[in-house]
Amino acid sequence: MINFIIFGAAALIFLFIFFYFVPVGLYFYAKLSGIEISLFELTKIRFKKVDTKEILRYLIALKNIGLNVHHHELVKHLQAGGSIENVLKAMELAKDNNITMDFKKVIALDLAGFNILKEVHKKIEKRKNNH
Repeated sequence: MINFIIFGAAALIFLFIFFYFVPVGLYFYAKLSGIEISLFELTKIRFKKVDTKEILRYLIALKNIGLNVHHHELVKHLQAGGSIENVLKAMELAKDNNITMDFKKVIALDLAGFNILKEVHKKIEKRKNNH
């Protein structure tokens, strides 16, 4: 009987640790949202100490504005100190105003310290003044 209790406790501890490190719920959330990412990749992101929920949220938002961005790009950008929030807002604003912007260039500008939202606003104003 004691062996059964010890085995049960060990199994519960193992399951707790497994589900803590392996984001199974986020995997299903990603699949339901149409994001192609493996459970292994989500686990790797978590071990890189990057918020997997944040990555998925941005992947979904970028997909909704028509950009299919690979999660590696977002993870690298966050790890380099970039702001995906600013990049997302700039890309959304550009799309809403029919301005074509290259995602990789926007990320590079963000990492270089440019206020990319301000740059998009400048392009919008320039376009308005030319019409």
